[in-house]
Amino acid sequence: MLIKPDHLGDLLLATPALRVLRAGLPEAQIDALVGPWSRRIWAGNPDLDRLHVLPFPGFARTTPARRTARRY
Repeated sequence: MLIKPDHLGDLLLATPALRVLRAGLPEAQIDALVGPWSRRIWAGNPDLDRLHVLPFPGFARTTPARRTARRY
């Protein structure tokens, strides 16, 4: 299982490695675990057997809440 909670560019750069892995181990079960923001990058990739999606809290793609300044 490949676990890639990374940014989209990291997944794009890792895509050729999937092709090499599949070519070297054609009978292997190759699964990947990605964040929901990057699912579309590897969805339908013929070098993966299964794609699992999991929101990784440390890689959340949301705008952080603004802190209000304290006045003393």
